[in-house]
Amino acid sequence: MRAARGVNCIVATVVTFAIFTWAVGPWLAGTGTASAAGTRVIVLGDDLTTDQQEAMRQLLKAPFGVRTLTVSNSEERAYLGQYIPAELIGSRAISSASVETLPTGSGITVETHNITWVTPQMYASALATAGVRDARVIAAAPVPVSGTAALAGIIKAFEGATASGLSTAAKNVAARELYETGRLGEEIGDKNKATRFIILTKERVTEAGTNDPATIRRIIIDVAKQNNINLSDAQVNTLTDLMVQIKSLNLNISQLNAQLANVRAQLDKLLGSLGETRSWIQRLIDAIREVIARIMAIFRIRATAALRVLRIIR
Repeated sequence: MRAARGVNCIVATVVTFAIFTWAVGPWLAGTGTASAAGTRVIVLGDDLTTDQQEAMRQLLKAPFGVRTLTVSNSEERAYLGQYIPAELIGSRAISSASVETLPTGSGITVETHNITWVTPQMYASALATAGVRDARVIAAAPVPVSGTAALAGIIKAFEGATASGLSTAAKNVAARELYETGRLGEEIGDKNKATRFIILTKERVTEAGTNDPATIRRIIIDVAKQNNINLSDAQVNTLTDLMVQIKSLNLNISQLNAQLANVRAQLDKLLGSLGETRSWIQRLIDAIREVIARIMAIFRIRATAALRVLRIIR
């Protein structure tokens, strides 16, 4: 009897613990316990109207009952204001984000809606610098916005989904990387090319394991040359300072490679397709020029023949 009662007691304890875990597990995930893959959190801009909130839930593909946080404009400025101009951040918090944790090794994937200045690949690269790992990210807004402020919401969503805070220094450097990548993209006329350059340079600097500005400067110039990017001295100086900051974070090169593998593949595809399109357009232009040249040659021949006839008549 005592043995039976003991077994029953153990079974009851296990069942009670299982029920307790099932009931409060999701709550614990948001209050200090690391979350498993598949945890989802969305962050809505604090200045969204009720209708806009609903529209954001649809854009973010948020399931019913998903944990929802908000981000204010003051939080956005606290996250980003050190490096990103106020006009790019804006005065209202309307950008929103969704983060879903993925199995280890999945890397970072990003989807955007109504984001005009920041590309998905720019987000992914900056998020890897901030310490985000293995996550499916959606950044969205109800109207077209630059998208810089959305970085704050994404980071807040990731911290909520994983119940772990990211380094303040890493978040600051990530904000600067996002801005400098976008600015470089505008200056060279191709944000995808600028993003791939930043990723490759970041990986080279991390792998080199040096904080020496002169060495980092040489790496930047070398990677730029390999990618057919002409940088001014001012640009090299700015990027050297950025990469010194990134190196100070002591990122793990293996983790960095794993997080950005998909992004590099996307950029290679995008830039390859763009190159093919440009080549096709150039071939078309060359063909048109050739036709025009032949027509002009025919006209010149006929004009010359006409002049000869006129000379004979005279």
